[in-house]
Amino acid sequence: MSVSRHLVLAACIVTIGIDSSAASAQQMNADLFYQRAIKLKKKGPLAIFQRKEIKALIAEVEGAGKIVKERRLAAEKAGGHGAYCPPKERDRMTSDEYLQRIGAIPQTDRKRMTMVEAVTRMLERKYPCRG
Repeated sequence: MSVSRHLVLAACIVTIGIDSSAASAQQMNADLFYQRAIKLKKKGPLAIFQRKEIKALIAEVEGAGKIVKERRLAAEKAGGHGAYCPPKERDRMTSDEYLQRIGAIPQTDRKRMTMVEAVTRMLERKYPCRG
């Protein structure tokens, strides 16, 4: 796998159970994130020169993931369940799956969503709560 593929993968991987120390300011809406991630992916090997863009995308993914996880844990602590119910073992989405899932959200919806809302929707569909 090329270095640029690793960087794009790193920018788009969502970790269920992110241990990131600080959430991003969540400055991008979901459509802007998606458009920027697709543009970066299309650069192929040249993506390695887009370190600032890669860092911005990683910050959005980590920040949104942390907020979504914190909300789920708070709901569980209160005796309910969160918006999604992940498996006990850690699970990761590949960059391709992540982009496919965010791309499956209609663009009109993505334009009105924060990354937190988009990640929540993606995880609700990937890990629905049973019963």
